[in-house]
Amino acid sequence: MQTLAGVSLQLDGVAKQISPSSEAAAAPIRVVRRRLEASFREARQKVQDLRSPMLQGRPLPAVLRESLEQIASGHPVRLQVTVAGQPYSRWSESRSSEARPVVAISSLM
Repeated sequence: MQTLAGVSLQLDGVAKQISPSSEAAAAPIRVVRRRLEASFREARQKVQDLRSPMLQGRPLPAVLRESLEQIASGHPVRLQVTVAGQPYSRWSESRSSEARPVVAISSLM
C-alpha cells in the first residue's frame, strides 16, 4: 500500500506539470489514476479478507477463551484464562505498550 501511495503522489506531481490544454498527456494520466485507484481498492479488500470473522465485534480474550475451550473439550484439562489491563477497544487507540491487555492462559491438570 505504501508503494501505491508513493506512485499516487508521483502521479499527482506529473499531473500538475502538464498544462490544462494538453489533453494528449492528460488522458493517459487519467487512465493510470483509475488503475491506481482500483489497485488501492483491491489492496484494501485483501487486507480486510485477512481479518478473522471470529473477531468481528468480539473482544480478543473472549475469542481466545472460546477457542481454547473447544480445543480442550474431551481432554482431562481445566483451562484458566486471565485478562489484566485495559479493554481492547481502548488500547487500540493508544501506542503505549502499558495500555495493552495481557492474556495469561494456563492449563491446570
